[in-house]
Amino acid sequence: MSGKGAEGGKGTGRSVKSESTNSQGNSCKQYNDGAYAYNNTDGSKYYNSGDNHGFYKSPPEGNQSSNGQPYKAHFNYNQGTSTRKPK
Repeated sequence: MSGKGAEGGKGTGRSVKSESTNSQGNSCKQYNDGAYAYNNTDGSKYYNSGDNHGFYKSPPEGNQSSNGQPYKAHFNYNQGTSTRKPK
């Protein structure tokens, strides 16, 4: 993972462009550099850096696909790869 974390930054020039909540109650922040972050009602988080990398943190109790174990995932959309690690 790149060290940016679930809502990391590219530098001091980042600012929030907009904030919204979808019909499921998940909140989304969109940044002026193309990045965006979701905080989901189940406790999971997703951050997209705006340069084809995504970072996911499962809820603290994990989810069905992880047999209840919390984990982090990194998605490299440029290469079509993903990595998943226990929290």
